[in-house]
Amino acid sequence: LPVTELPWTAEPFYLYFCLTDGIGAGTLLVEIADADSLATVDKIPIAIQFDDPTKRKRLVASVTGCTFEAPGRYQVTITADSEFVALSVFDVELLEA
Repeated sequence: LPVTELPWTAEPFYLYFCLTDGIGAGTLLVEIADADSLATVDKIPIAIQFDDPTKRKRLVASVTGCTFEAPGRYQVTITADSEFVALSVFDVELLEA
């Protein structure tokens, strides 16, 4: 993710993900954090209900006001009732003027 200045507040964006093998109600937590320090940048709780574990549950998380203080690697972690579900990483890179 190339940026021209830091700190940098991203335009609103969406995270899309698809889950399977769930049953019942729970809470997902989508957390964006610095991958090195694990300092949290943003947290998005999502209430979820799985009616059939054989069906896919497609979800979209809206992210607004997310500010990145420094260049580096960041991670998006998804947990369900505090159990790890998924992780993805991306880089924030400061472009030279």
